[in-house]
Amino acid sequence: MLNQLVEEIKKEITKEMVEFFYKRTEAHIERVRKNIRKIIAKFPELDKQEMENRAFEHDDTKYGDKEFVPYVLMTWNYKQVNHPTKGLSKEAIGEIDNAVESHYKANDHHTDHYSDVKKMSKEAIAEMVSDWASMSQEKGNSLKKWADSFVAKHAFSDEQKEFINRLVDLLG
Repeated sequence: MLNQLVEEIKKEITKEMVEFFYKRTEAHIERVRKNIRKIIAKFPELDKQEMENRAFEHDDTKYGDKEFVPYVLMTWNYKQVNHPTKGLSKEAIGEIDNAVESHYKANDHHTDHYSDVKKMSKEAIAEMVSDWASMSQEKGNSLKKWADSFVAKHAFSDEQKEFINRLVDLLG
């Protein structure tokens, strides 16, 4: 049933949608990499090799079987209606939800990866803020405003909050 559903959704995907996904995602990843390089230069306490690996591997799972088609569809929908799922079929929304959940669980720079965000390493937090900054840079939104709102909704430790604020000050 699931394979049949994925095949149906694939029929909705066009070459233009795939090209847009690659262009937008690669630009996002390049901004994340630049942000991580800024962080490495200013935060010598971070594991430099781990941060370089994170920069290199950021969002790789979006190109895998579980995430690719739903992320192409979601990225295109953002372009068309500025919303991830508005106007899509219930089946397509379900596949997008599954892909996003898979992405979060596979990537430790997302808080949904953890049962307790206090377990996030400084390196994972640095990648998370680099990711936020990339989205802020793309959308022209305030990184500080986003970070303040996000942090208020999660049980970060005081030390993590202070670290996040220092990262936001650097990248914002």
